[in-house]
Amino acid sequence: MSKITVTTIAGATSGSDANKVKIESGDTLEVVSNATVGGTLGVTGDLTVDTNTLKVDSSNNRVGIGMASPAYQLDLNGGATTSDRVRLNRGTDDTNQFMTLGWDNISAHRANVGIASTQTNMNFKQVGSDGNRTVMQISSGGFVLKPLQPSFRATPSGSVNLTSAGDIVFPDVSGNPDFNIGSHYNVGNGRFTAPVAGTYLFCFSAYKQINQSGGDINIQINGTNSGEVRKFNSNGSHETMEGTFIFKLDASDYVSLYSELTYLHLNPTMSHFSGYLIG
Repeated sequence: MSKITVTTIAGATSGSDANKVKIESGDTLEVVSNATVGGTLGVTGDLTVDTNTLKVDSSNNRVGIGMASPAYQLDLNGGATTSDRVRLNRGTDDTNQFMTLGWDNISAHRANVGIASTQTNMNFKQVGSDGNRTVMQISSGGFVLKPLQPSFRATPSGSVNLTSAGDIVFPDVSGNPDFNIGSHYNVGNGRFTAPVAGTYLFCFSAYKQINQSGGDINIQINGTNSGEVRKFNSNGSHETMEGTFIFKLDASDYVSLYSELTYLHLNPTMSHFSGYLIG
């Protein structure tokens, strides 16, 4: 085989092939040793690195790692090894590691996804027109927090006596211990409207006169009675009425309280209505 020793290869200076160096059609350029590209490297066909270490399938617009024929847009095959398949580090050591993907048991094919941080909390954020909000957080202590989970606790603004049957409205959701995350509880009509379909838990308590006969407090879904409270504790001339319920709700269903009693005493320390989305 002949050898040509050159320092620079330059293309034509004019015409359609100006500043190009071409290999004849059907021939292959093979670089046996190292090659350095100082500018932009453009590949119009497939790209193969060491058979299956990296494969770019230009016909199907797929990229394979660890496979020669990727079946998906990004297809990764880590092979039969117990080491992590994917690891994302902020720095050069495991101290700044924040995500690993691998297997915890090769023979059983159980996937293992790890998100780790020894520095701070792991925050899952929603970025949009309403700002950058943390929707879920895994604390460094292992606690899972969902700060936007729909929930509320409402109480009377002061001591109130209801002297006729009707809806019970608790207008106070401000300040500790009351809250209204997501504003799904309406302080005007006493209704909590489910923002999404799911399982919800509700609790409430109120006082009634112990000498009243008949009548109860009902928790309603969309204005229809779904259950009655039970008597919990007698105290002098009054007794506490309390209830705890779990409901499956559709989005836009609303839950409210209805009193059949002709006298009901409400006060901020012993009366409340609360609920939250379980899942």
